Amino acid sequence: MPALRLQHLAPKILQPTDLELAAGELVFLSGPSGTGKSLLLRAIADLDPHDGEVWLDGVACSSMPPPEWRRRVCLLPAESHWWGARVRDHFPSPLRPEPLLDRLGFGTEVLDWSVSRLSTGER
Repeated sequence: MPALRLQHLAPKILQPTDLELAAGELVFLSGPSGTGKSLLLRAIADLDPHDGEVWLDGVACSSMPPPEWRRRVCLLPAESHWWGARVRDHFPSPLRPEPLLDRLGFGTEVLDWSVSRLSTGER
């Protein structure tokens, strides 16, 4: 029996997702910004409305009160500490951020973006 099972889990705008993980198994989510990685994780933790079901050790999320589920399934967001208003404020001179931005799939226009515009993953 899988330790974690997603059955047609569909937060907001995402297509339904099915997944089974055994205890101790690791999965990494990756993809472009805005594709719904954080939305999926928030739905697993029952922090956002969603369709479908999540099971943990054979127990359905819908079978217990939300505070109990959230004691068992937690989401620890990766929040960085941004101190400047714009992305460029976080690259000290004479560092040239262009090669790094290119490797991450961004153009130099991102340097002028407001930090508040960035998704969790972009931060």
